[in-house]
Amino acid sequence: MRKFHLFFASFFLVGFLNAQFTSGNLVVVRLGNGTVYNGGAAARCFLDEYTTSGTLVQTIAMPVTASGGNRKFMLNNGIYGGQITLSGDNRYLLLPGFDVDEFSQPLTSFTPSIAPRIVARIDKNGTINTTTSTGAYNGESIEAAYSTNGTNIWVCGTNINNDGTGGIRYLTFGATSSTLINAGATFVGFRVLGAYNNQLFVTADWGNISLASVGSGFPVTTAALSNLPGLPTNNSPIPTGFFMADLDAGVAGPDVIYFLDGNAFGGATANTLSKYSLVGGTWIKNNAIGIDNPRGMTASVAGNSVTLYVSTNSGISKVTDATGYNANITAAFSSIATAPANTFFKGIAFAPSDFPTAVRTVENIRMSKVYQRSANELQVEFSSKKRSRVTITISDISGKQVSNLSYLAEAGINATVLNIGGLQKAVYLVTIIDGTEKTASKFVKQ
Repeated sequence: MRKFHLFFASFFLVGFLNAQFTSGNLVVVRLGNGTVYNGGAAARCFLDEYTTSGTLVQTIAMPVTASGGNRKFMLNNGIYGGQITLSGDNRYLLLPGFDVDEFSQPLTSFTPSIAPRIVARIDKNGTINTTTSTGAYNGESIEAAYSTNGTNIWVCGTNINNDGTGGIRYLTFGATSSTLINAGATFVGFRVLGAYNNQLFVTADWGNISLASVGSGFPVTTAALSNLPGLPTNNSPIPTGFFMADLDAGVAGPDVIYFLDGNAFGGATANTLSKYSLVGGTWIKNNAIGIDNPRGMTASVAGNSVTLYVSTNSGISKVTDATGYNANITAAFSSIATAPANTFFKGIAFAPSDFPTAVRTVENIRMSKVYQRSANELQVEFSSKKRSRVTITISDISGKQVSNLSYLAEAGINATVLNIGGLQKAVYLVTIIDGTEKTASKFVKQ
C-alpha cells in the first residue's frame, strides 16, 4: 500500500519540511503526477523512497510555489536531466532543476533570468532547500549536481552555445552565481557528476569525452578534463550513470567501472550497462548487459560483489555482479519497482543519513574497502603512506561510538577484521583516525 505524506511549506529559509528518510533506502526522481506534459515543458517532480527490494515507503513532492527565500522547483520534460546524487559526506541529496511555473516551455531555451537554473539540497529529515541558484545556463540544460559536504557544489549541463554560461560549474550553498570550471570543451553535453577517492568525475556525450576526471581533486577554478584511457571517445554513448569500485587489492585505487549508456537515439552500446576493468593502466571492457532506457544508477559493494540499482523510464531494476575484478558480468537485471502511469523515473541515489562525521580529504590514509564478510565480522581495508598507529571506530547514526580499535598500520595496504556480532542490523559509519586526519565509510549491518 502506498503511503503519501502531506506537503507543507516553512516560511523560513530552512526549507520545505517533509518526512524523514531511512538510511540504506533508495530515492528515485519521478517526473510528473499523471498529467501529460508537452516535450520540453516544465513538469512537477517527486522524490519516491523505496526499499532495496522495491517497496514504496513514501513520496515527497518538490515545491511548486516559493516560500521565503526558497524557490519553486520544476524539471524539464525531456529525455535527460533530473540526476540526483548523494553528497560525499552522505548527509544530503543534490538535485538541479528550474525555478519556473509548471507547463513553462521551451524550458531549456529560456535565459537564466526567466528560468533560473537552481540546485535543491535535501537532508535526512526530508527538508528541501531551494535557495541556491547558478545564475548560468543561458539556453542550456542543467543536468546534475554533486557536493562533497552540502556547501561546496559542482553542477554540469549542456555547453552547446559555448558562451561561457554552460558546462561544469562551481558554486556554494545559497549562492546566486557560479564559476565555469571546464576549459576547452566546446559543444559538450555533460550528463552526470560523481566522485571517487577525492576526485571529481563527469560523463559527457560530445567532445571525445565519455567519462573524465575534472582537474585534480575538486577544482574551484578552471581545470582540464581528461577522458579515462580506454573509455569511449567516439561521441556515441550518452552516459547516464557510472560507478567505480576497488575490487582488487593488487590494483591501486578504483579498478572496476560500471558505465551506463542511455542513448535514446541508438548506437553500438545504447541501452546497456558496460563493465570495465583497469589492466596495465588502461580500462579494458569486459562485457555489457542490456537495460532498456536507463536514466540513473547507484550501487553498493560487499566484498567482491557489486549490487547496482538502475532507474529507467518505467521503473527500477537491480543486478548483482559477483564476478569481481576483470571478469564478465554473468547476471541479468530484474525489475523491483514500476513507475506510475504517465510518469517517468529520472536519477536515483541512496537516501541521506545524519552522520555527524564528514569524510575528509586525507594525506596519509585512504579507505579502500569496507564489507561484512560474515554475520559477526567486518573487513576493513585501507592504505597508509607510512607506518603509524591509527584508531578505527564504528559509530551508529546518532554519532554514538559502538566500537574502538587501536591498530598499527604499515606502509601500503592494510586489512583488519572487526567483531560486529553484538551490533543490531542498521547503518553504521567506520572511521579511521590518524592524528588530525580522518577517512570514513558507511556500511549496513545485515
